[in-house]
This record gives sequence, structure tokens and C-alpha cells, in this order.
Amino acid sequence: QQDQQRKEQENQNQAVVDHVFAEQSSRYRPSYHYKWKNFIQNLILGSLVGVWLFVIIYTRRHKIENPPLYSVVTKRKIDRPLKLILFGDSLIQKPAEKYGLQTKIEDRLPGFIVVNSGKNGQHIAELQSRVAKDVLTKNPDVVFLFWDSDMSAQPVSYLMTESFQRNYSRTVTEVILAIKNVSHVIVSGPTVLSEGPLLNVARFLGRKPLLDVYVNLNKKICAETNVTYLDLHAPFVDAIPKRWMYYRWFLTADGEHGNHRGSVIIADALAEAIGVW
Repeated sequence: QQDQQRKEQENQNQAVVDHVFAEQSSRYRPSYHYKWKNFIQNLILGSLVGVWLFVIIYTRRHKIENPPLYSVVTKRKIDRPLKLILFGDSLIQKPAEKYGLQTKIEDRLPGFIVVNSGKNGQHIAELQSRVAKDVLTKNPDVVFLFWDSDMSAQPVSYLMTESFQRNYSRTVTEVILAIKNVSHVIVSGPTVLSEGPLLNVARFLGRKPLLDVYVNLNKKICAETNVTYLDLHAPFVDAIPKRWMYYRWFLTADGEHGNHRGSVIIADALAEAIGVW
């Protein structure tokens, strides 16, 4: 009888435990709304991961290739080595020292002796002061006059005044005519003063109108003095990726001075201009 009573008591205890467990399970069972909420959260998370993977795959598959390194070689026949002087400011010196601009030009112009005569930060008046020593006495065949310090280091309001532009035009004309007496002259500059407008808004918006003014001013001076103007502003602007949010300095090292890609464009364009000459 005691064994039977003990078994009955155990059965009753087990029944109580099963009942309590059933009640607890039903109480914490996910509701219908909870299931939908969880489903929507997982759907949103999966969509975000999918978009992220799509952007990575798309940008890698459509990445912009570097410009070719050897695309233009002059066809001009020469009987002796010709001398080319790169005369200007940091637009020449920095790319030549850091990114091989001079070497790239030499590769594209076999038979030319290329002389780097660029000095950082020099305005056209400072270039005029050393044109006799660094250009005329070296008897060059071609001189590439390339600078932008006059428009990159001065306040925009001052650069847009008629008096400054008149003095600027007179000095540039005097430099060109002095060089023209001894060699062929190719003039260029400016290129760009910024890349990636969202990354450099103030400088881009402040200097963009100025670039157009001085490009046209240099073109006018070259037309009046009958020398070649090499427009590098348009090729630089065209070569900067339209998806500029992916790139900060694509063609320049700092928004102004050409890097490896920018030096390729400069060397190609200069070799082509000399080839036509």
C-alpha cells in the first residue's frame, strides 16, 4: 500500500509539473505580430547587406583604368638632338621631382634633350627675371612655358580686376616675345585648382570662374603673339571621373600639381603639340 501511495503521489507531482510547463510554454510562445516584426527586421538587414555587396562588386568591375603610358610619340624627323626647356613654376618642378614628368616627356620625345627649369611658387614677373639666364642662354629649340602661380596664390577679387589682368597680359607677352626670338614657344596653364568638389567645396567654387578667365586670357595672348597654346585645362576636366565621390586626387597630388596620371596627360599633350610643330 505504501508503494502504491508513493507512485500515486509521484504521478500527481508529475501531472502538476506538466501542467505548469504547459502554461509557461503557452505564455512565452511568439505572437503573430512578433513573427511579422522579426521577419521585417531580417528583410531590411538582408537588403542592406545586398546593396553593400552590389556597390563593392560594381565599383570593382567598373573601375577606371590608368591612362596609357606610351600613347603619343612625335613623328618629327630631326638631324640632331633638339633641346626642350620646361620653363615655369611648381606645375613643372613638383611633377618632375615626384612623379617623373620629365622622364615621361623624354620617353615620348626620342631625340630631345629635356631640361627642367621649373621653380616652385614663381609668378610670371619672377619668370621674366630669369628668362635670359635659364632660357635664352641655353639656345633651346622648344620652350614649354607652363605656370599658374599668378592665379593660385592671389585673392580672387584681386585677380579679377582689370588693372591686374592688363599688367599680367603685358608681362606674359614680353616673356613670350623674348623666348620667341630664339625658339618655338608652347604656352600652357592653368590646369585645375581642385578635384572632388564635395571634398574641397570652398576652393573649387571660388577658383572655378577664375580658371576660365585665365585660360581664355592666355589663349588670347598666344593668338596675338602667334605662338602655340596647349589647353590642358579641358583634358584634365574631361579625365576626372564623373563619379568624383570615389576619388579625391585622381589627376593631381593636391588638387593642383599633376601626379602620375596627370603627368601622363601633360606629357602626351606636349609630345603631340611638338609632333604637329
